Amino acid sequence: MDDTQRKTLRGQAHALQAELTIGEGGVHEGTIGELQVSLAAKELIKVRFTTPDRKERKAQIRELAAATESEVVLTIGKVATYYREAPPAAEPAPPDALA
Repeated sequence: MDDTQRKTLRGQAHALQAELTIGEGGVHEGTIGELQVSLAAKELIKVRFTTPDRKERKAQIRELAAATESEVVLTIGKVATYYREAPPAAEPAPPDALA
């Protein structure tokens, strides 16, 4: 992702509310799955982390990005914004190919 795209995404993220909260239990399969679904639907998602320790929170932010194959666009305090480009829509098969 280049700086221009990152700047554009940061502007778009400004108006978003956090859709997912990661508690002190940390990142687990349920939270990864929930973020996967949200990223597939919207591409740009904010996540709030409640972990008070900064080092642990940064590790969780990186772990979640790696697990969901997304990029961290912006981190402010306990909120991180993730972006993953949606795959291109599959073209429908021609009508004669279905028969």
